[in-house]
Amino acid sequence: MQIFYVQSCGIYPHDLSNIIWIGTSQRKLKMFVSKEIENGNMHYYDDELPTKKQAELFRHDWENCLRRDINNHLMYGYISYVDNNEEV
Repeated sequence: MQIFYVQSCGIYPHDLSNIIWIGTSQRKLKMFVSKEIENGNMHYYDDELPTKKQAELFRHDWENCLRRDINNHLMYGYISYVDNNEEV
């Protein structure tokens, strides 16, 4: 089983900070990140776009793109996972 998590970070993913969400549901993960984007805590693609549009783009890409591509467009957050019982 995969365990997903979201970390807050600076504008660059190597500035990782706290884990702000953890769980096994991709649907809940998508909803959490989408809400963070809508609230302005994270940005997706272009921070000049309205936050609702950014969240819409994120939800579309979640269904159609690779996770690394999503992380490349996500600012102030980083999405990853580990397999259950895997050392980190």
